[in-house]
Amino acid sequence: MQKCAFLLDPLDKLKPYKDSSIALMLEAQERGVEVYAGEFSDLSIEEGRVYLTAPKVTLSAEAARHKKVEPSTYQLSEKQRTPLDEMGAVFTRKDPPFGSDYFSLTQILSAHRGRVAFVNDPAGLREISEKLVATRFPDFTPKTLVTYSLEEARAFAARHGGVVIKPAYFGAGDGVKKSAATDADFADIFQGVLDTEPHGPAILQEFLPEVAKGDTRVMIINGRVEGAVGRQPAEGEFRANIAAGGSEVAAELTERQQEICAVIGPYLTQHGVRFAGADFIGDYLIEINVTSPTLIQELKRVGGPDIAKVIWDGLT
Repeated sequence: MQKCAFLLDPLDKLKPYKDSSIALMLEAQERGVEVYAGEFSDLSIEEGRVYLTAPKVTLSAEAARHKKVEPSTYQLSEKQRTPLDEMGAVFTRKDPPFGSDYFSLTQILSAHRGRVAFVNDPAGLREISEKLVATRFPDFTPKTLVTYSLEEARAFAARHGGVVIKPAYFGAGDGVKKSAATDADFADIFQGVLDTEPHGPAILQEFLPEVAKGDTRVMIINGRVEGAVGRQPAEGEFRANIAAGGSEVAAELTERQQEICAVIGPYLTQHGVRFAGADFIGDYLIEINVTSPTLIQELKRVGGPDIAKVIWDGLT
């Protein structure tokens, strides 16, 4: 493989010390693969062929050690218009939310399904909604309601006591609220989730007290569990997301988590998802991250495997 492409947020928006994209790019360079990085707007289709107009990126080893992307740690070539099917691999790594631009991207990329090694497959990105996909596996999840109805939401919350309410298409814990049917602002919280763009239903799940101990991200590569990292919430916070102030810790899978991953692994492979992060609170599956899974560097810092190498080993 000579070239690969990354479709992601602008480089200066990345957080190198924690961003999996940086780790994957550096691993590509170690293998002698040229890295081209562009945004969704850099793609076009002409006469059935997809093109990417983007620069080649050269990162220094120092890039992953900074809190933000420093100009001294990378070089960009002039932009080049390259047929996408000349890329040995294409990584779609834009952070949520999954809106209409993301949907359009998957439609464009699908023109080259079967001709390019995608991480992850555009059809899989359309099919596997990170938070909604867990409803395909009700035996593995907390009690869950997906609804637009305040009446249904309040009744569900009354049955289960404390609940977590979250928007369907966001990530990194954004917009996630804890509430109860008796809270005076329950209706406002529920409506606020419905009003969050991109619009979608509200997801309510019973609140799991185990979250005080944090959650577990399981790295599933090509359908196989390759490692796990725990996240502990910050003081006074119930969300364990690193973006919400959580911290990484070493983790081992429970027997139940292993059983669940043995079921969802083949499901992900069936949909062309090479790299996924399955999130658990205790032994309950909460969501499956496929658009831009993170924690590669956090896992490595707590003594786990180098997932960037594992992913690239599966491509080369």
